[in-house]
Amino acid sequence: LVGSEMCIRDRTGGVPDADVDNLLSQIEGDAEMLIVCDQILKRGLPADVLQNFIETGDSGVLETVATLARRRLANGSLSREDLAAIHKTAARRISQVAGENTLQQVSQLKTLIHAFGKSSEVAAAIAGPLSASSTSSAVRTGIFEAIAADSTLPGHAGWKTSVKAAIKASNDVERVAAINAAGTLGPEDFADDLLPLATSSTVAPSVRLAPLKAVSYTHLRA
Repeated sequence: LVGSEMCIRDRTGGVPDADVDNLLSQIEGDAEMLIVCDQILKRGLPADVLQNFIETGDSGVLETVATLARRRLANGSLSREDLAAIHKTAARRISQVAGENTLQQVSQLKTLIHAFGKSSEVAAAIAGPLSASSTSSAVRTGIFEAIAADSTLPGHAGWKTSVKAAIKASNDVERVAAINAAGTLGPEDFADDLLPLATSSTVAPSVRLAPLKAVSYTHLRA
């Protein structure tokens, strides 16, 4: 309610900028409220407020922040410097979330990758936990699943190294997720790793079928 009242008052010019920023920083992470305030505030949500929601928001809020940032950049109301700061915050959040091992955190990690993974800084941040020996299999699997689900991500050299390593993992779930990610990134770069699996009689059926699906998916996208 505080946020709604603040937005209405700001539209009439009744709230000084300093007070608006102070109130915005106290809004709960509500995706709907973010959209309403961004539309009503004359200058849109300040970049530092968007950054704050990246640091504290759940998956729904993260998606909304990413949408608002792209919209604001397109209409010229967000500078490239502010966008870079938002991406830096997203990269930091990825590093933080990747160190935790709960279903909720893995879900947020996937959302961060989908929302901000096109940024080179965020892509580099994703490569960090993928290659770290301390990262759990569940987190690596979640990252591979996020990469596999989004063919618009530009990729990163570090991702490919980690995918190659995970294709040989002992955990079949992680292994299949890595193979699916290889299919999205470009199976031609992983041919030497994928082809032997497709004809192997010593691996689980799900692992043996995954390379065939990865190649088929690539042809469908072509």
